[in-house]
Amino acid sequence: MPVMRVNKNKNYTTMSNVHLRDLNLSLKARGLLSTILSLPDNWNYSIGGIAAICKENETCIKSGLKELKEAGYMVVEKLYSDESGTGKFKYVYNIFENPDDSKELRERIEKRKLSAPPEAEIHLWKVYLWKFQGWKSYPYIKVLI
Repeated sequence: MPVMRVNKNKNYTTMSNVHLRDLNLSLKARGLLSTILSLPDNWNYSIGGIAAICKENETCIKSGLKELKEAGYMVVEKLYSDESGTGKFKYVYNIFENPDDSKELRERIEKRKLSAPPEAEIHLWKVYLWKFQGWKSYPYIKVLI
């Protein structure tokens, strides 16, 4: 039997084997998660940025991210304008090496979804309705304002 040796001197990544052995993930999702985990913390994580360093296009990356989200390896958290500090909505993509580690964050996000939206979101609806629809088109929104 031949012996195969891999010399890892530099520029390599150490990561969990959980996602590599997960039979519910496609090879595309496994490779995408491995690529994301191999990037430095200060890297600009965006779909366009990942597409720039991969052969796949943005549509393929989006479907891979959707698969990772459904499998529990990625949790998307929506920060409202008062939480983000920028006055705009912000999405935080939390990546996990093990889907079991994401359960607590997913439960916390579900609890937030059940609560009423903050005043800032209602204000954005007010601006949107005034600019594009006018008040008389949506009288039920007026109750929220």
